[in-house]
Amino acid sequence: MRLRMEYFDQNESVAKQLPREGLVVATPKSCDSPLLWHLVQLDAPVVYEQVEHTLLLLAARWERYPIGGTERASVFTLLVPSSSSTVTNGFSHEHFPHIAWGMCHVVGA
Repeated sequence: MRLRMEYFDQNESVAKQLPREGLVVATPKSCDSPLLWHLVQLDAPVVYEQVEHTLLLLAARWERYPIGGTERASVFTLLVPSSSSTVTNGFSHEHFPHIAWGMCHVVGA
């Protein structure tokens, strides 16, 4: 599934770099969050604090608007450092910095 991520709130420095598109490469389960997380490989990196990031973790903020649904979804946007390029089942979402709230929707479907 391809997603388009757009800025919503909480970090204007990130707003300047969005929108971005990317491919969902995994849906790992978190050990400390009941949310459905999506690991997204971006087509173009996001630069945050002078570091390029090509992976994001996204989870829907609103229960009735899931990622991949027919409506745009409000999402938590977490950065995945390049040193953590693999996010597997049992990961802690607390280990990844939350950089903004975003909106996303499916593209190319």
